Amino acid sequence: MTVGLDTDGEMVAIRIADDGPGIPDMERHVLVEGEDIQPLYHGSGFGLWLVNVLVHHSGGTLAVTENDPRGTIVTMRLPAS
Repeated sequence: MTVGLDTDGEMVAIRIADDGPGIPDMERHVLVEGEDIQPLYHGSGFGLWLVNVLVHHSGGTLAVTENDPRGTIVTMRLPAS
């Protein structure tokens, strides 16, 4: 796993990359598209969903991309204070 930090003065970007199996498409869709949690359509965890809610309530964004050749990159962009 690697962690990176960048800033442009207005926003801070925190990137966490791993080389694991990746996030399943259904869970990525729930996270990125903001789908409501329903009994038959939900993610398996609460942690990344909660991070997404907190980032958005802080005026930031969360992006999930694939880490080539394997894994996931999660990027949180938050306003610099």
